[in-house]
Amino acid sequence: MKNFTFLLTITFLFSCSSSIIADEWPEKECNEYQGLIAGLVVASGETLEQADAASKAEDKESAEELFEASLVFSQMAANHTVVYKQFCD
Repeated sequence: MKNFTFLLTITFLFSCSSSIIADEWPEKECNEYQGLIAGLVVASGETLEQADAASKAEDKESAEELFEASLVFSQMAANHTVVYKQFCD
């Protein structure tokens, strides 16, 4: 039983370590994906401006929530940019 578990583990590790070759996406899909990324960047900027306005209005709770939302949008844009560079660039 130990040998079987060992072989199963080795097989699993080798199957996970194979090289993955990414095909390029069609131009239409890349353009749509680029639009999605641009939308995330715009959303990040807008929520950051709203967070600033809320902070100046001394609404700290709302400012913190909006700042966190802006951060999430910017992180999503960064993550999707990595995917875009892999498949479209």
